[in-house]
Amino acid sequence: MLLDNRFAILIQGILVGAAIKISYIGSQSYLLSITEPIYAIYTGIAAGIVFSIFLKEFHLPKIKFATVSVVSTAIYLVLFLLLTLGWLPALIKALLWFFLAIFGVGFFQWLTAEIAIKHLDPAQTQTYFSYLITSYEIGTLGALISFKVFQVELSPNQIIYVAGALYLVLAVFITLQFSPKKNFEIKFTKKIVKPPSVKKGLFKQVIFAFIFLSLFLGAFKVSEDYFIKVVLKEELGSYDAIRNMMTNYILIGSFLVVFISMATGSLIQKKRISPTFLIASQVITLMAFGIACLVPRTF
Repeated sequence: MLLDNRFAILIQGILVGAAIKISYIGSQSYLLSITEPIYAIYTGIAAGIVFSIFLKEFHLPKIKFATVSVVSTAIYLVLFLLLTLGWLPALIKALLWFFLAIFGVGFFQWLTAEIAIKHLDPAQTQTYFSYLITSYEIGTLGALISFKVFQVELSPNQIIYVAGALYLVLAVFITLQFSPKKNFEIKFTKKIVKPPSVKKGLFKQVIFAFIFLSLFLGAFKVSEDYFIKVVLKEELGSYDAIRNMMTNYILIGSFLVVFISMATGSLIQKKRISPTFLIASQVITLMAFGIACLVPRTF
């Protein structure tokens, strides 16, 4: 064990944040440079569905989760590096790379969250989830600022190698930090409890509200994502131009996420704001941005 687990979890989050965003920028830039944006939407949805099925069907084996993490990261890394061998047509390579990148976003964030659950004091775990989100963005900022400062221009294969190197460092870090036997895992047992009784009418109202909100946010997200991809394809077109633009706006977005996360966390701690208010605030903000982009046509 190299570090205190609380600090090690944040280091892992930084590595994961850097790796997944570098891969995402490279894969989307490459895909949009050779085909239509709609294929990126289809591939992203397919990756999300596969990851959802994985979460539902996957059952943890009776070995240390750190071992599972290292083995799965190694398998992902091998699949990732196979894309550089040149035996795939450009379109197939682009689709597979984007699929792996989108799947990797959810998968490695899930791995990090599970390690946090199994290696931190249960009283601290929920607090650390908010810190993890910030650590992902810090990793993104570190990687992209480095590219900007040193004026690094990477080809598609070079981006795969850089992201692959980060995944390799991640696997080594998990092995050294969380795999040793002296770094104990917390084992949870399920307590069988009688499910609470809920009024049928109230339950239907909650389900309807949840479905409606999910559909609204999902439709907004897909529409927004597709619009961005169309603009990148039509206005820029080339791999280098799309990659540079994506680097710029993701860099700005990461700064905003870190700032808003810290401000929101402090506000929740002081004012105990309800989740309903936060969801309503998000919806209003999304609508405001939509109107700002549509009416003045300045974006």
